[in-house]
Amino acid sequence: MQGMTSTHPSLDELRAKLRALQPEPVSEVRQLPSGWDGWDDLMGGIPQPALWGCWGPSGSGVTGVGLQLAIQLTRAGCKVAWVDPLHQFNPDRFLQEGGAPEHLLWVRPEPSQVGWVVEQLLAAGALELVLLDQATADRAQVQRWQRAARKGASSLGWLGHRSFASMRLWAHVELRSGRAIARGRGVAGAARTVPLESVIR
Repeated sequence: MQGMTSTHPSLDELRAKLRALQPEPVSEVRQLPSGWDGWDDLMGGIPQPALWGCWGPSGSGVTGVGLQLAIQLTRAGCKVAWVDPLHQFNPDRFLQEGGAPEHLLWVRPEPSQVGWVVEQLLAAGALELVLLDQATADRAQVQRWQRAARKGASSLGWLGHRSFASMRLWAHVELRSGRAIARGRGVAGAARTVPLESVIR
């Protein structure tokens, strides 16, 4: 039908309207107190919006660190998601140690969906912390997570058995030889070291 004009907005106009509805990404990193003295002494709290990692050999307590953070934060009314592709999360222990299940979202995605799931949770703006247990990602995926964390003003705690040093995270904590060693932009000085028992319960 020649000569007729559309009253529908163009794709560019729709994109502009959607951008106007989205909140501005948060760029300044702040520290959310975790309620766990050992962690707060080491890291200053939970950095938001930011990606940080906690890693160490199998049996070093990495998953336990994530569990304690989830317990402390949910008790304080913070919303936490635990992304669990390898089914490591122990809900019984979470409940026995006083975690608040009404503030916890437990997600068990297929390994192929982990990247997308984490990105959506971070960008949603509804969670203070997303914990990702034992998953791998490439640098491009990490960059997408960083953008999503800024958009949603959230924090990603990445738990694993391999070093995250090459991923340019805000900070990372290594558990080894009876010590917890924090490094990164979010850590005062070049590194901060505390006895492992102060961060592992």
